[in-house]
Amino acid sequence: MFVAATLYTPFARAELALEFVGVTAGKGQVMVSIWGSKDTYFKQAAWRAVYPVPPVLALDGRFSITITEPLPPELAVSVFYDANANNTLDTHWFGLPAEAVGSSNNVQGRFGPPAFKDAKVAYSGAPQSLVIHLNKLLSD
Repeated sequence: MFVAATLYTPFARAELALEFVGVTAGKGQVMVSIWGSKDTYFKQAAWRAVYPVPPVLALDGRFSITITEPLPPELAVSVFYDANANNTLDTHWFGLPAEAVGSSNNVQGRFGPPAFKDAKVAYSGAPQSLVIHLNKLLSD
């Protein structure tokens, strides 16, 4: 006897477009992490990828990516602009990022990343887009 079963997965598959503002054409890369819960926030990403900044950007310095992987129904996005492409978030001697950072809802933390509850967005699985502004926390 053959029995078909459907496994429940909490992740929805659709298109999530992320638009990044605040990068320099042809310089460096953006490192994107998607977090699926408060418990895994900045511990274990649900999804992570690196995207080189294209040599030509839109007039206002934007570029976009589209994620088509299954994603959690509530998620937070964190991004940093790795301008020197060394695969590391460079920091000042006191620990604050020296490179531009951003998150979903464009929230910033005070002495660390923003709280998951502030950065989280609902993801229904329908096509959705987010604009993320990348900003340096301190000027050079």
